[in-house]
Amino acid sequence: MQFNVGLCAGAASEPVIVPKHLYSPTYLLRIRRGNSFELATFLVSLLLGLGYNAYVVSGYASREQTLCDRRMLPCPYLPREKEAEPPPPSVDKSKYRPKSPPDFKSKFIEEMEARERRKVEAELEERENQRIRMITEHERPPPDRYFGQRIHAWVLLLPNLPDTSVGPASEITESLFIEPSTGVSYPPREPATGNLYLGIESIWNNRNYWVNMQNCTEACTGLEWDLSDVKLWEHFLAGEPRELRNVEDDEDEEVQVRRDFHMVMPASYVERIEIPYEDYELRYPNGKKTIYFKKCRVDLYGPYLRPDGLIERVTQYREYEYRTRTFINEYFSNRSDGLVRSDKDVVKEIVSDHYALGRKDFCKVHQYFANSSGTVDEERTIEFYAGRRFDELRRMKMNPFYASQDYENRDDRLYNRFVEFSPYSEEYVENNIHYRNLAKIVEKFHRNEELPASKDVAVREFNFVDNEIRLTYHYDVGEYTQATRTFIKPPVTERGDKLVFTPDMTYAYNPNPLALPENFDDLIEELEKLLNEEELSVMQVRKAESEIFKFLSVRAKEYSKPELEVYAFDPIRNEEALAGLMAKVEKLKAQSKRELEGKVDFLQPYFARIGNLKYLTLKQATEIRDACLNDFKQALVNRANHILREFEKCSDELENWQSALTNSEGMSKEEKESLLEKVNKANLRLRTLEVRLARHRDLASFRYNRVVEIVKSDKRLSILYER
Repeated sequence: MQFNVGLCAGAASEPVIVPKHLYSPTYLLRIRRGNSFELATFLVSLLLGLGYNAYVVSGYASREQTLCDRRMLPCPYLPREKEAEPPPPSVDKSKYRPKSPPDFKSKFIEEMEARERRKVEAELEERENQRIRMITEHERPPPDRYFGQRIHAWVLLLPNLPDTSVGPASEITESLFIEPSTGVSYPPREPATGNLYLGIESIWNNRNYWVNMQNCTEACTGLEWDLSDVKLWEHFLAGEPRELRNVEDDEDEEVQVRRDFHMVMPASYVERIEIPYEDYELRYPNGKKTIYFKKCRVDLYGPYLRPDGLIERVTQYREYEYRTRTFINEYFSNRSDGLVRSDKDVVKEIVSDHYALGRKDFCKVHQYFANSSGTVDEERTIEFYAGRRFDELRRMKMNPFYASQDYENRDDRLYNRFVEFSPYSEEYVENNIHYRNLAKIVEKFHRNEELPASKDVAVREFNFVDNEIRLTYHYDVGEYTQATRTFIKPPVTERGDKLVFTPDMTYAYNPNPLALPENFDDLIEELEKLLNEEELSVMQVRKAESEIFKFLSVRAKEYSKPELEVYAFDPIRNEEALAGLMAKVEKLKAQSKRELEGKVDFLQPYFARIGNLKYLTLKQATEIRDACLNDFKQALVNRANHILREFEKCSDELENWQSALTNSEGMSKEEKESLLEKVNKANLRLRTLEVRLARHRDLASFRYNRVVEIVKSDKRLSILYER
């Protein structure tokens, strides 16, 4: 939750005057605006309620910090680039190494070349230093006539005393500054912090008021934070807690307080701070906020404020004046299509959409051009989540003249399929996504150690222009070339029940001169297999085109009319969510009823026992009816008992895990997380079993009555109801 920030002193013309009065934190919640002292008091009140050792700091800060001017600071909202891991060092395992040839190059020439390289490097370094100096000079702020005199307030966090830290407050181990207007934290001893916060006059919280007795010539970097040392910090009020005072252990506390008693900290005069959920979710004043950084603009929005779910937009510019955009990062939340981020390179006109796991197509990243018209043959790249698709497709690249598919962990060891299309199509049909003719399909496979290298296909090419099938096998041990084989495909008219194949329709190369020639029947069988594989590959290519067409159609609908998900436990929008949830429950109930109303012959197994007689006696009809109803009733009882047994078993496991989690003093962090995960899964399982049991209880009587009606209306048992 953030506020509009006013000047720390209340007026731009008098930045050195302390505000004469402060609004209370509860009033600040209503107006959503305040100066630095009011914001610091509000934040300290919240931190104290959470158990932090927090203080309001009154001191002096730089002009940029007091005015909340961050136009020359690097943007913290920019996505961090992942550093590429260095490749592992190559280890030469060869036993014998040839000697290096003698170096006949002139030493004088080498020295002259090295001198020229050093000269070029020195020129490049000088240019870079000059560029850095120009940037530094441009970013240097203008002189401030009030430097060191601008009044400002911020927040100080100190470590809690031993055995008093609870919850997240125990994570504070060193002193920390927090700017209340931005929420950014600064270590006090960092030199960069000394350029922002120039000095401290006093600090205070709900316990006391301390005056700084230390020299601030080095800003705040050299200050000590032992508040019990009166030489460093002089406390103003007596009666503070004993642990904050430097007194002897044998001194009576009451006597010491009476001797130093002259003033006590007044009681709080404000109401309890309560932030409504609507205001907390809104995050910013009016739900949106704009922040300017160096060559960067950040627009922040509250959840559900925009119909497209946008919560953050980071725009990078080429100039300091924010004129020419170069890159845009957009972040989304609660999108039903799973869109979480969109990166737009304005210069290259490339857009990359990132999706969360959960889409039906398992798309992870979709990269395309910004001026794309949404056709299948345009250049685009689609990445999928690993291990989610049945075909193990990991990446798909599409281009007007080629397509590429990358696979992982396939049983047939296929890892890439490359498709080349003909540049021109003889027959173009409007709205036909398969209009491009195939020129060739190249498939690559990993090594299969169970087969000899000369029989294990590494590359398989179906060439439709030359009417050939070309095979390239894997390298064998000690070989410098690969075995190959080429088949000339017979005409389609000669591919009947018996394939027409002659020896001149294939030729091969084998680097092993001692290899045996291939059997002619084996070659015919292999050619038939390859022709079938060619048809399957063509089907996969056309299927990929259809899949991209469907993906683009769904994506166009998602972008034109974006929908936001509303969670069932949302306290603001739960009415619509609950209505939708109840509609789903009613739909499931109706589906169960339709299943019962379907044509199911419950009596057929019982007629089969007596030989499917055409006519029944009264005794036989009565036995069949009673047996059917009793068995169905017993099945309902058995199902309920099974759910109850599972419920009791899960309850016992949950109790054991909760007991182990309670006595987890000697466990590691990983063991505790594992136990907590088991407890959460058990709770979800219990809830599921409870819902199943309630649903079974609600439908049991209806199902039984429905079966009774079906049995009663069966004409084969009409003898029971004849008068």
